[in-house]
Amino acid sequence: RQIPVGAPFPDVAGHVVEAVAIGREAAHGRGQPEAVGQRVLGVLSISAVNAFFLPLDAKERPPHPRQAEIDSLFRTASGSLDAGDASGAVLPLREILSLDAKNDRAYLKLGDAYLLLNNPDEAKDAFKTALSALTTPEAYDGIGRALMEGNRVQTRQAIDYFRDALMKDRGCAEAQYHIALATWKLKDLDAKSEMDRAYKMKPDDPRVHLLLAEWYQFPPVDLPNAILWYERYLQVLPDDLDAAHHLGDLYVRNRQYDRARELMAVSLQKRPDLIRELPILAQT
Repeated sequence: RQIPVGAPFPDVAGHVVEAVAIGREAAHGRGQPEAVGQRVLGVLSISAVNAFFLPLDAKERPPHPRQAEIDSLFRTASGSLDAGDASGAVLPLREILSLDAKNDRAYLKLGDAYLLLNNPDEAKDAFKTALSALTTPEAYDGIGRALMEGNRVQTRQAIDYFRDALMKDRGCAEAQYHIALATWKLKDLDAKSEMDRAYKMKPDDPRVHLLLAEWYQFPPVDLPNAILWYERYLQVLPDDLDAAHHLGDLYVRNRQYDRARELMAVSLQKRPDLIRELPILAQT
């Protein structure tokens, strides 16, 4: 990887992680062995130069002359993303990068915006550029999320990047959740173990609760546990009517008719046009 002069250099451990990732690309059949070898050598050579010749604070960049303007644009972009307006976030992020082409935070946010806009290729490029500026678990996780939008082979590759994020930060709960999500998407045998790890790292994450609810519906079906995890999920996100529909169906299958009737009544109050709930009510 070529790093522009003056850019913040990743640490040695980060380059070793990157070298491992490049090796995995070869294992997946991406790239010729000679080219892969040259890339690994280049990555590790940069690490050696950094370790022996750069001052300890080489990664710390001085404040940008227009930092106040950059911060204001960043707040605007973050606000747009929080409001679900990914298109509105792209322009201020691009403005930041026109002022500071090495701003890894802006590239990370830009990757998030492109994912929301269903543009995984642009997202992957943004996350990779962020990674070239500074090796962070967020950048590895972002590349994985972009890859997971593709086919099964790309999803398998995504898991490698999520694991790289965990190598960088063992406490990265987002990366562990995404490993659980990817293995479940692939229906891997170790999907449940990855879900359990994700729950242990962040037990209040409703996304993990939903994964566990879906797992217990997979044959052999475990109705009580599936119901338990849907209930926990809906305690946090009560307006998810799709999850409520699935829980109502499970209540009926488990002969908990009163609970099914009560839950479907609440859903119909929120959305009177939800005729799909009527068959569940009819069975209660």
